[in-house]
Amino acid sequence: MTSLSQRIYDRLPVLGQNLAVSAYGMMIRRRRRGGEFTRYYNELMESQWFEESEMAELQRTRLRKLVRWACERVPFQRRRFEEAGIDPNRVEGVEDLRGLEVMTSQDLKRLGRALVAEGVQDKIYITHSSGTTGTPTATFVSAEDLRRNYAFRDRSRGWAGLPIERHRTASFGGRQITPIERQHPPFWRYDIVNDKWHYSSYHLSDDNLGAYCEHLARIAPIEIFGYPSSIYAIAAYMRDKGISNVRPKAIITSSETLLEHQRQTIEQQLGCKIFDEYGANEQTILVTQCEEGTYHINPEYSAVDFGPANDGEKGQFNPICTSLVNYTMPMICVKMSDLVVSKVNRCRCGRVGQVLDHILGREDDVIVTPDGRHIGRLSPAFHSTAFVKEVQVVQVEPERLVVRIVPISRDRFDDASKAAIRDLRSRVGEKMRIDTILVDHIERTSSGKFRAVISQINQDGCVRA
Repeated sequence: MTSLSQRIYDRLPVLGQNLAVSAYGMMIRRRRRGGEFTRYYNELMESQWFEESEMAELQRTRLRKLVRWACERVPFQRRRFEEAGIDPNRVEGVEDLRGLEVMTSQDLKRLGRALVAEGVQDKIYITHSSGTTGTPTATFVSAEDLRRNYAFRDRSRGWAGLPIERHRTASFGGRQITPIERQHPPFWRYDIVNDKWHYSSYHLSDDNLGAYCEHLARIAPIEIFGYPSSIYAIAAYMRDKGISNVRPKAIITSSETLLEHQRQTIEQQLGCKIFDEYGANEQTILVTQCEEGTYHINPEYSAVDFGPANDGEKGQFNPICTSLVNYTMPMICVKMSDLVVSKVNRCRCGRVGQVLDHILGREDDVIVTPDGRHIGRLSPAFHSTAFVKEVQVVQVEPERLVVRIVPISRDRFDDASKAAIRDLRSRVGEKMRIDTILVDHIERTSSGKFRAVISQINQDGCVRA
């Protein structure tokens, strides 16, 4: 939403906002599910059971098509291949692209429209990343690109046992659907077209969580979707208050790194499994969990290569991705800022392709210790105590951490703090200075996300300017 449209929306009464949300939902549904969507979806439902040789051939075919299109339609990509001495007509797999200079999100921001293909006939839309670390990255996509993308999303809903048809959904995301200054419920708005309730992630305070839980129980959603931190706030409140009357069929988490203590609490309190997913606004990669809990890199979505293993930890990689769905702004050999932990085992579900052990998080959400180790999951050190509500670890200097903690009770926190700091110390080493600060609230990003770990230094150990 633009700032002007947001201001207009904020001035509407609740009924008017519900109508606006529903109108937007109708527009998005038509955009995503029109055209060739049904064909894309049916093809994916078939290809998910391909044998390895069939899947490899399908990916090669799509990669050849994408690369040739890009070199024909995008002058920048054509020059890129020429300078690397790579013949696009001879590209058969990701190994043939390794001579290209890898692109980063900064390159995408700098080049912008220079990466857009010439002669795209379909209407072009602009989507933006959340921009939690700076200026959001703008991605240009056509309606067909979006439909290819959302066919994958609907397939993953099937893995979670959810219907593709319209069903009751509760969504916790970054969209500002109620004015920030609002003090009383309702903190949710209803899209009648998609039977989808949008809940604000900006009003999840102790005073409001009871109202959230009462409303969720009343509407009985089949699916809960959104930020792990927002859903965790609901589940933790239910645990503390002994509430167990919200029972969706499945939960889909996205856009933040799902921490293990969050998964455990959410699944226990809501009585169903989480199906976590990891993707990128640029349509460079999509990782979804199957019914076995395995993180699958969707091989029909992108061709993924792994860069050199992170020096600090064995098995950690930055995926280098080539999109197979975005033809408007072809993404070729784009390095993700996220760190993932690889896994070579075949999944018991029978689907082939690369799988991951887990997603560690963005590089700027990873602490670099003085001895060169990269650690991203630090907040669980504090969740062994019942006296911590939220915690955020910030690396402000190469050898200094600031730990911001929202305690449930300041009077009872001291003893628990000592044990938690000892646990944290065991993870980061004795050379790291740790300063603990008790706070009443930890700020979210502009898109409503909670960041458990923040690094203010570069990965080479220098403080960011």
